[in-house]
Amino acid sequence: MLSIVLEQTCVKISFGQSSLIICTVYLSPSVGIDRYELHANCIEQLSNHLSETDSILLVGDYNLPDVTWFHDDDLGCLLPLSNSFDDNVTKEKVVLEAAADAGLQQINYVVNKDNKRLDLAFVSESSCWDILEPPIPLLGVDAYHPPLLLNHCCVDAGNQAKLDADDRYDFGRCNFDRINQLISAIDWNSTLSHRDPENAAAAFYDHVYQILQAEVPLRRPPSSRKFEWWNSELSKLKNQLRKAQKKFCKSPNPAAELQLSIAESKYKDLHRTSYRNYLETVQQGFKRDPSSFWSYVRSKKGVKGLSVDLTYKAQKSSSAKEAAQLCADFFKTTFVQHEDPVSDHHLRFVRPQDLTILQPRLTRQDVLRALSQVNTKKGPGPDRLSPLFLKSCAGSLAHPKKNNAARHRKSSPGKKPYTGYLLQLLEQTNSKCSEPVPKPRSNFRKQYQ
Repeated sequence: MLSIVLEQTCVKISFGQSSLIICTVYLSPSVGIDRYELHANCIEQLSNHLSETDSILLVGDYNLPDVTWFHDDDLGCLLPLSNSFDDNVTKEKVVLEAAADAGLQQINYVVNKDNKRLDLAFVSESSCWDILEPPIPLLGVDAYHPPLLLNHCCVDAGNQAKLDADDRYDFGRCNFDRINQLISAIDWNSTLSHRDPENAAAAFYDHVYQILQAEVPLRRPPSSRKFEWWNSELSKLKNQLRKAQKKFCKSPNPAAELQLSIAESKYKDLHRTSYRNYLETVQQGFKRDPSSFWSYVRSKKGVKGLSVDLTYKAQKSSSAKEAAQLCADFFKTTFVQHEDPVSDHHLRFVRPQDLTILQPRLTRQDVLRALSQVNTKKGPGPDRLSPLFLKSCAGSLAHPKKNNAARHRKSSPGKKPYTGYLLQLLEQTNSKCSEPVPKPRSNFRKQYQ
């Protein structure tokens, strides 16, 4: 949505069943109150079209230097002082009342060289956002408009129940007797019969997830918004900076202004130093141990979006396609071509080998024995089910998984479908019946060739 009379742009980013609405606006100092009223109407329209899983970011140059802000520790955002504007209809009152009615919170604490905030950032949930000055700005710095770096922690509410089950469900406060009763009440014979192993496993997890959503209390996922170069000393200086800002807002005198300037300088200097040290550590570690790069990639698997700013042989990438090409160029230097393919004539005379695969027979006691060995202190398995849930509901889970595992071995002994953590436990328990099959190892370098 691009407006001619109002310099404002709104975009909607959808992920699953949730959306993030980003609105940027510029209100020059010379515009009248009618432009602010038009922007306030846009805020109202945006808030009316938001669903419970949507979030909004409203950021821009509002040119409201007369508003005095103070940080509210309980809300985790900045609030305007009541004496910042009079009772008349003003630009400040129009915007701030519209944001308050929409449930938006102002989170930009960064001030310019005059200790003013011309750029404001309103969000629907302050706990999902973190804002700071970038240690190394991409463009030249405007003394009146310092650059901002916003980090958003988003969760897809539609897929959260299955993908983030361990982070979302609080199994420590649920009634396992009730859950066991509901699982045992399901007629698993009719539910899993006449299904192949893969569909039977999917039906099993569908029933389990429905019970968890209805019976297990929810808890807020832990925040992961801290940057890699963040440390306790930097957090301490940031708190001191907020206290100095709050003190200056309540009593703007030369002494408070001096303390604010000192706190701001200390925080910025340590922030830049911590960021540079972080970069040097990463670069030195990559030179010393290139395999650490793959550890970094694995640590970022749960993050949506990877950096496209790569450098290889004085070439820099600016897009995902260019970054992939640089990776391919690097892997070409260490890639070893396979030998010549085997001729068709040779393949015709290859004698097949008869393999005898021992079929383990599972009993209820085998399943219960495997589930009793689950370590509840560890994290969830591939199916995102908590080990505490598996161990506490072992009695009701043993029957359906035993049947499904037996059906799998009978229908397709050479194929291993995805049936989650429970089937892996069954494989380990019955390793005495057959030799364990080694897991295939992937050659990442050959995959990029």
